[in-house]
Amino acid sequence: MIKKEDLKKCLVVFLVVTAIFGVLLVMQRSGHTWFRPGGFQTAVLCGFYGATLLWSLGLVGFHLPVAEGFLLLAVVQVTVFQFILPPVSVPDEQVHFFETYYFSGQLLGDPAPQRISGTNNEMVVSARPEDAALWSHLDNIPDRSTYLYFLHGNADSPEGQLPGDGESTITNWSLSIGPVAYLPGILGISLARLLGLSGVAMLYLGRFFMSAAYIALCYLGIRKMPFAKSLLALVALIPMSLHLAASYSYDCTLLGTSIFWIGMVFYYAYEKETLRWYDIFPALLTALVLSSCKVIYVLLIGLCLLIPAKKLGGKGKYALFLFGIAVWTVGCIGLNSIGQVGGYVEPTVENTNYTLGFIFADMPGFILRCLDTIWSFREFYFTSMLGGNLGWLEILCPRFMIWGVFLLLVVAAISWKDDEFCKNGFHRAWAVLLFLGIFGACLVAAMLWTKAGEPVFAGVQGRYFLPVLPLVMMGLGGWKKPNLKWNLDQALLLGMGTMNTMILIHAFEVIAIR
Repeated sequence: MIKKEDLKKCLVVFLVVTAIFGVLLVMQRSGHTWFRPGGFQTAVLCGFYGATLLWSLGLVGFHLPVAEGFLLLAVVQVTVFQFILPPVSVPDEQVHFFETYYFSGQLLGDPAPQRISGTNNEMVVSARPEDAALWSHLDNIPDRSTYLYFLHGNADSPEGQLPGDGESTITNWSLSIGPVAYLPGILGISLARLLGLSGVAMLYLGRFFMSAAYIALCYLGIRKMPFAKSLLALVALIPMSLHLAASYSYDCTLLGTSIFWIGMVFYYAYEKETLRWYDIFPALLTALVLSSCKVIYVLLIGLCLLIPAKKLGGKGKYALFLFGIAVWTVGCIGLNSIGQVGGYVEPTVENTNYTLGFIFADMPGFILRCLDTIWSFREFYFTSMLGGNLGWLEILCPRFMIWGVFLLLVVAAISWKDDEFCKNGFHRAWAVLLFLGIFGACLVAAMLWTKAGEPVFAGVQGRYFLPVLPLVMMGLGGWKKPNLKWNLDQALLLGMGTMNTMILIHAFEVIAIR
């Protein structure tokens, strides 16, 4: 039951949110800033107002725990992200949608795809006519016409058409990875086709399934996390995290699985007294998903070393536990990712990039290029990790918003109560080392995608560091204990929700005036 004090807080929040959006609406009508006059922009602003009011009143009025507060914020704001940033506006989302659609077609019995010889792994897949028509309207750089198309175009349901009835095709290059990373989207697209939904409805239903899987994985990880719950929740709510969560990108599955695994492994290490045989399944699932997405992130399985041997019944069972996970992980890598690195070991006529041999042939040169790369792209890594470069990196958000997001993360990384992070010094050091290991692996991957002779390694984006961001912040944070009486969790969640709302409004304006 809501208390009288909570009702007063809700009233204050209602008045503040109403005043802010009232000022924005007046600004729009006067034509001075952000929004151009028009009913379309007004409708979107009203939608923002309703969504913001919903999550802010929910957090303040009901004293939601961190995990449930995250759930409320994520459901509302991921939904808004879905519509403000149209499909394929995430880098490489078009090929991810193509892969998802292809696997769905194979599940529903579509004809086998045809690979085009002499191309960059391009293939032709069977598609319904309305889906092929939709494909031609997917623009990487959306504008106002993109909004209007998804509002009005291709919205009619096909009559009496079953999966596989279409004679149209879609052609695109393929990533040649397994279906595990796209499983939620595959289920969503397959359901839409079984129900005979339109191409637009199918596209969004698959995206919503990807988002639902992300939210569920993050929620489970945050709920199980024994400390730093707000820090883990904020990382999952970073604007770039939600941007990826509202897409077909396998980074959505990768990030959700990473947050789930971090929460579970610290729960095993700090709270659960005895581990049973079935507790190995989260580790097996994590290894399977991470190896299917991006193989370098299987290093996160190394967090198993944080679990004390006594919780598994002694050193013998502990060694067997680690051995079983290691064998499974190696098998998953061989099954899902061996083709990703095979072409880079030795240079070929087609491959003029750096190869792994460069590291051993010129180790000092490799180290210097890594340092030059970090220095040259330091600002880009920072902003693109937190949400300063949305879309295909072309939606640049104001700097004060990005620093606001970073400040919230810093505050969350301070131990304000008695829940000091990583009580064991080895745990701190190991968390930081895993972050550095994956950071270095990202640079090696960037080297393999860079033309030989270039002074720096291009291709790394800040979003690649999100899955391991909680580790470095927990390893370096949590030392101070002011023991304040205040509960900052709600304030931190409200702050991140506010940053997301401001960035979404800015992103909408950038797209709508193109």
